[in-house]
Amino acid sequence: MNLDQVRMAEVGPKTILVVDDDKDLLTLVAFVLENEGYKVMTAADDARKRASEVGAATVIDRLLSSRHGFRAALLLCGAGTLGYCLVALRLAPGADLPRHAGWFMVAFASYLPAVALVLAAERRGRPWTGGDLVIIGGLALLFRALLAAIPPSLSDDVLRYVWDGKLINAGVDPYLYAPAAPELAQFRSPLWEGINSKSMSTPYPPLAEALFALVYRLAPESLFGMQVMAVTFDLAVAALLITMLDRWGLDRRRVLVYAWNPLVPLQFAHSAHFDAAMILTLLGAIFLLSGGRRVASGALLGLSVLVRLVPAVVGPIFLPLWGVVGTVAAGVVTVGGLLPWLGSGSAISGILLEASDARFNDSLGYILPRLLGMVVPNSESVARGLASLSVALASLGIALYLWRRGGDWKKLLKACYWLLGLTLLLNAVVEPWYLTWMLPFLCFTLGSTRLGLPVPGPALGWLLLSGTIVLTDLTYAANAPGSLWVWVRAAEYIPLYGLLLWQVITWAFSSRSRGGR
Repeated sequence: MNLDQVRMAEVGPKTILVVDDDKDLLTLVAFVLENEGYKVMTAADDARKRASEVGAATVIDRLLSSRHGFRAALLLCGAGTLGYCLVALRLAPGADLPRHAGWFMVAFASYLPAVALVLAAERRGRPWTGGDLVIIGGLALLFRALLAAIPPSLSDDVLRYVWDGKLINAGVDPYLYAPAAPELAQFRSPLWEGINSKSMSTPYPPLAEALFALVYRLAPESLFGMQVMAVTFDLAVAALLITMLDRWGLDRRRVLVYAWNPLVPLQFAHSAHFDAAMILTLLGAIFLLSGGRRVASGALLGLSVLVRLVPAVVGPIFLPLWGVVGTVAAGVVTVGGLLPWLGSGSAISGILLEASDARFNDSLGYILPRLLGMVVPNSESVARGLASLSVALASLGIALYLWRRGGDWKKLLKACYWLLGLTLLLNAVVEPWYLTWMLPFLCFTLGSTRLGLPVPGPALGWLLLSGTIVLTDLTYAANAPGSLWVWVRAAEYIPLYGLLLWQVITWAFSSRSRGGR
């Protein structure tokens, strides 16, 4: 073989990859090219496979080498979600569930290439610019503005927010009386008709209730006011993620993983779920620890628990990094926030009753009681107890690991990601907006291959689930067959569990290889 027959491909400015089976020839070619001022990469094994990868890499590199090409590609990817928002403006998502789900999947299919573009740009060292962030932020704002213009149509939870806000402003304890209580008849309005579970007092923690009261005072009887509240916290999460990514040393454009995921504006801007307030305070507690502010971190996590009880799951893993002062701060804020509400005698029980008997879109939480039912009576209660115990033991185990081995805020963030994921897998209820808990952490945990594509693993599985979870909306259709749940769960969870299994196999082989050496 002569020099002209060697496969060569330009993979970057002044960089050439030379591929051939003859190692001696590769060495000679590399020597000649390096003398000409090129950076040379060589590959002597599996030449055809490498050459095909080089072709794909060359296309991506040429796209990323042009600032305008990269931005044009981003705008094209954003067009899918923009199209979904415009369709929703003409017909509310809840008015035609199949149409909503179909257009949402179109939006999600265009979002995935945007994620790959950002990862590829970071992988190839293409620096972010202010213009890139303007495009990402501008379209994120546009998505939210369009969906916030539509009254909530997929969830009636917002009606309870308005009701609770009204009661608190009238001096009535929402933990003491359920919406159906005759004592509250004077407060009923047209919005009251749509409240679900009217016989149950409010299930929301104190700080969430305080937020509802504040919004109601500013905008009485307004669903849009609650939507604005949710979007405000949502945008604050995106801003904090940019700062945290910068502190970690990661590309700021990774915020797109959260900001452009169509599930986020749908659940916050449209449906007005307040989980963004919990996410913001949880991330804030991690961020403050990165700067050594243990007391402030503890206080902020306490506030997060007062918004929603979920962060209590990850509380133990903060202890090794907080020390005594941070732990005391978290305890004081949490207990102090609950004390004013304990006088009703039913505040805590009302909070803990949320979804206590419900079951929706679960995976392991669905399988476990059926397996236990073969050997024990009352398998439902046993399964819920085992699930709670498993999460608690996992949290304590990680806390012990961080205490003995030492840890920093980066390890803490990854530990929160794994614990929240375990909680969702074992939970009896997995509503679509619960997936928003995971998305901020994917900005940090998504890895990329040589081509810049997401690495197969749990992070990619969670990302895919944030798209397919829209299929649960189809089960609310009046003519939905009972067998639909089988297909919905299969579409949602098979990719996630498959990628989790792949990660376990990869770890096993990696450990065996290290042990062999």
